[in-house]
Order: sequence, then C-alpha cells, then structure tokens
Amino acid sequence: PPKPKSHLGAITVSALLVLVGVVWLLDLADVITLDIGVTVAIALALVGVALITSAWYGRARGLIALGVLLALVVGAFGVIDVPLRGGIGDSTYRPRALGAVDRSYEMAIGRLTVDLRNVDFSGHRRTMKAALGIGKLDVVLPDDVRVVVDGHAGAGTVIAFDRRTRDCCPVDVRRVHPGTPGGGTLRLTAEVGAGDVEIRTEERNGSS
Repeated sequence: PPKPKSHLGAITVSALLVLVGVVWLLDLADVITLDIGVTVAIALALVGVALITSAWYGRARGLIALGVLLALVVGAFGVIDVPLRGGIGDSTYRPRALGAVDRSYEMAIGRLTVDLRNVDFSGHRRTMKAALGIGKLDVVLPDDVRVVVDGHAGAGTVIAFDRRTRDCCPVDVRRVHPGTPGGGTLRLTAEVGAGDVEIRTEERNGSS
C-alpha cells in the first residue's frame, strides 16, 4: 500500500517561520539585537534535525534543497567579517547636538546613513563607530571638525574625503581630515562586511 503523506516538511517550514517571527518581534521590542547570521545558522540546524528525523519517521526529501541553500548562505555570512546585527532596510540618523550622538550605530543589511553636519564638536573629543553588515554606509561630517577615520570593507570599497580605494578583499584605510582650530576632534571607525563605505564633509546646513 502507498505510504501515508509525511507532514515533516510542513512542520519544519512552520517552525522556521515561527523562528523568524519570534526573532523579528524580539528585535522590534529591543529585547535582543537581530543577528541574521545566527538566525540562519539556527534555521540550518533545525533543517538538519528534521532530515535526521526523516531517516526514521516521515519523508522530507524537499528539505535537502532548503538545507543546501541555508548552508550556502551560512558559508557566505562566514566570509563577511562584520557581524550582521541590527535591522534591515534604510536607516538615517541626524542628531543635532553632541549629546545625541551615539557611540555606535549598527545595521545588518541595507543603507545606513549617519549625518552629523549639524553637531557642534567645538572643544570636544569624541569616538564613534558605524558598522553595516551588507550594503552602503554613508557618514557625513561637519567640515570644521578634525576627523581621524579608520575605514574597513571586507569586500567592497572605501571612499574617505574624496579618496577612493580600489576594490579589494579586504580594504583597510586610515584618513585624516584636518578641520579647523578649535573645531573639535572625532575618531571614527566605519566598517562594512560587504559593500561600500563613504565618509565626506560638508558645510553645516549644506545639501547632502
């Protein structure tokens, strides 16, 4: 007689959807910081458990393709040397006071823009880090502040003060923008796992 239809594949897919939903909600509630690499690795582990289970119960041949795909994604994330933490999409931060500038800005995938043109650094020294897993990272700074930049791209390019690096794996550069006397100092670390980093200066209230 024909074997009854197995529900193991559907149960596994449902468990993966629940995993993604729970992680997403916890990230939105600021309970955890979303790490896509870890989430995909957990999903791969669930698929592996389902495939092992299918050796004794049910049939889940369709999960083999899903497991291979997830394994390739996990391998690709392993090459990216910047953690995939934070959200996905486009995020823009425009603080207008020095006290509103965070020490760190992070996003997993997308475009991250940090616009500090309206921040007065006069007489102050600050340290800031901006990190993006995959995508484009833009940092705009006031022209009068002295900036020491450590830029990094695991795979991609770094443009700092109109000086562009060649595409390479990885790219590490240090650039210094002199600013003006009394304008303050910012030590900036800007890094992307795969994508582009651009750091530029503009006059206050100028166009971006």
